Amino acid sequence: MSNDIKPISKAPPPIEPIRGSGRNAFRPKRNNALPDWAKWKYMPEVEASQACALAFNFDPDSMRRSPDSWMTPGADIFLPESFPSDEVAGKFENLMEIAKSNKLQTIHFKINLPEFAAWCAPVVHGLTGRDIPPELAALAKATPQAAPMVEAGTVATPSIEAWKANARQIAEKIHKGKPSLNVEKIAEKTHAEMTARKAKGESGMTGRGGKVPSADTIKRHALTGIKS
Repeated sequence: MSNDIKPISKAPPPIEPIRGSGRNAFRPKRNNALPDWAKWKYMPEVEASQACALAFNFDPDSMRRSPDSWMTPGADIFLPESFPSDEVAGKFENLMEIAKSNKLQTIHFKINLPEFAAWCAPVVHGLTGRDIPPELAALAKATPQAAPMVEAGTVATPSIEAWKANARQIAEKIHKGKPSLNVEKIAEKTHAEMTARKAKGESGMTGRGGKVPSADTIKRHALTGIKS
């Protein structure tokens, strides 16, 4: 038998995947563009989605609607890359929902931007703890005693509606921390928290007459759907 048999070559090293490959490699870039305020300050009426984007200080023109939007008539569904982050996307959706529930659109299905600026300031602060962009705030100040926005004769009162969003946010946090509490207890704790925040000067904590709503009012108007 011959002893000159060639040794079997070693197997090649395993192929390493390309860094960043896969799903994350094709993730579109987020929309971190700022609004062109030189343009928007001269637009008295805008779409609801544009107004809400301006409230969170990202460029409405860079937003892209989802191809599935046509399946839900009247819905504003945007691709994830339309927003700076998932967190902002969630806050945007909340503001859109609150705006629609307050019927802020005019009979032309547009929103008066200066009036929206005055309305959304306490709402955005309640949702995020931050103020609206100074450029948008300037539009609100340029409209003394901004008229209530209407649709078919419906009036929305900014301060009244702002407390509902804040109360809901506080209540959900309390419920998450202590899910065993019943709705009455959650309402009482929410009232106490809102009273404390009002004492510190935080806006959006009062309803009619500049008073913090009672626990019963909070329960009836802001805690619907919360179950113990």
